[in-house]
Parts: sequence; structure tokens; C-alpha cells
Amino acid sequence: MTTTKSLNQIIKRYKESLVDGDQKNALASINLALANGSDVKTVYKKIFTSAQREIGQMWHDGEISISHENRAAGITLEIMSRLRANFEIEDPNAPLAIVTIPKNDNHTIGARMFADFLMMEGWRVDYLTNHNVNKYQIPNDDFIKYVNEIKPKLFAISVATDMAFVECNKLTEFFKFNWPHIKVIWGGPGVSKSLKTDKDIELNDIEENFSESINSKPDFVCCSNSAFESKECKSFLSRSMNHSDLDSVDDTLSKIGNNIKALRISKGISQQELANLASIDRAFISTIENGKRNLSISVLHKIATNLDSNISEIFKD
Repeated sequence: MTTTKSLNQIIKRYKESLVDGDQKNALASINLALANGSDVKTVYKKIFTSAQREIGQMWHDGEISISHENRAAGITLEIMSRLRANFEIEDPNAPLAIVTIPKNDNHTIGARMFADFLMMEGWRVDYLTNHNVNKYQIPNDDFIKYVNEIKPKLFAISVATDMAFVECNKLTEFFKFNWPHIKVIWGGPGVSKSLKTDKDIELNDIEENFSESINSKPDFVCCSNSAFESKECKSFLSRSMNHSDLDSVDDTLSKIGNNIKALRISKGISQQELANLASIDRAFISTIENGKRNLSISVLHKIATNLDSNISEIFKD
């Protein structure tokens, strides 16, 4: 088993190889770690992460150029590609995740690591950072058709910088508006910095503690240093992987709430105006739109009627 001392030596050698642009020596460093007993996850969490963090700091301090940093990233991505052959999922029935980045975030290593960790946990992954729905202005209709065809169970958004956090919120709103039943997970240092936390967070805790920072509704936020290996994160991924194609009650309520909100906004009606029209308390409307209220058919009918719609439209996927 690789000792802490020898692992630190390998990290140092790997970082120096990246700075020098020496891919052969960088790969030899990784092979040495594996030969000494480190598993692939350790290589990702300890060597790749540590080295890239130090490389980024060197660029920030003016010790190397952005070209040096880009070259280092390219070497790491190439080595990750070689390692991926050992754990790529070939089962067509394995659950599918889409991994992407916000449009103003150009750091792809974190997203590639995110994708690879999901693959190690048994997911198939569509890695779309090079064809991001926002970044390259793919028409929303095309992307919506694509998602409806491949039927993913998870959207994973990697955020490298806090400057990209606003766009992460917007991307999540887009996902949740169109597919409220598909889970969304965030990860990356940009999320940790923006939320000022190093803990992994479930949806209920997000709403309770971070409502001012988060406009959208991700289902899970991975902010810890465990690289998706915390008990909470593994539990969330396991539940998402086994998520039935049949909606749960919570999923259905969330879908209804999102559809009512979308219809209301499309009509240019505020929550208070809808409440007045339907003779319902505004706070009640708010809990419905947030997926927190179990409601009767008669209430649904009143809301649909005052939105010039119908109940089937409120239940649509």
C-alpha cells in the first residue's frame, strides 16, 4: 500500500512533470502509484486533484503562464482517458447521467472527474461539456428532444469557480423546469466557495440554510473534500440510480408545482393575483408551487380554470 510519504513524493513528481510538459514521466508517476497499491479513486482524489490545485495556484501567482496550465490540464485529461478504459460502463441498461458545466466555466477537469466517479459507481455518462446546451448555443428545443430520447436519471453540474455559480443556478432552473422528475447534483470548488461550506447537503437542508444563495432547486450539493465518497453522497447517488420510472408522491407534487408556476408566469400573473382569482391564500399557492402541498382535485380545477388551462396540462411531464 502506498504510504503517505511516498504518495506525497509521487504528487510532487507528477506536478513537476505537468509543469515541464513531460507526459511520459507524468504517466510513469501514476503507474508507480498504482503499482504501489493505490487504487484509481486515490489517484483521482489525491494526485490529480492536488497537482491541478497547485498548478492553478502557480498560474494565479504568476509563476507559470495560462498556456502552461492548459498544457498540464491536457496531460491530466489524457492520462484520465487511459485509466477510464478500466471502468467504463458497457451495460446499456445501467442508469444514465448527463455531466455538464455552466456556460462561463472553462475548467473541464473537475467535470471529467465528476463523470468518471459516477462511472466508477456504475453509471453510464454522457459528458457534454464540449457541447454544453448554453455554452455553444445549442437550441433549447434540440437539447430538450435529446434528453427526452435518452432519458437520464441524473443531471450533474460541475462548477470550478464561484464566478460560474450564477450560471449554475440558471442551468438548474432550466433542467428543473423541463424535467422536474430528474435529479440534479452540484459539485466542485465553485459551489463550496459560493455557499461557504465544506459539507454535503441534501435538498431539505439546502432550502433551510442556503435559500438566499440558491435560486434553483438542486437535489444534492457535494461540497466536501471526499470527492463524492461521503456517506451522504453515495446514498443520494444510490437512491437516484434505483429511482423508479414511476414518480413518487413527492415527485408528482413537485411536477404539479413546477407546471402551475410555469403556467402562471406565462400568463403574467403573480402568486397574489392567482390567489385572489381562485379564492386561495397566497401562502397556499406558494407551498403548491414548491411541491410541498398535497391538494384536492377541486383546488386543482380552480387553479387550472383561472390559468385558462386544464388539469391534464398541470400533470404533464
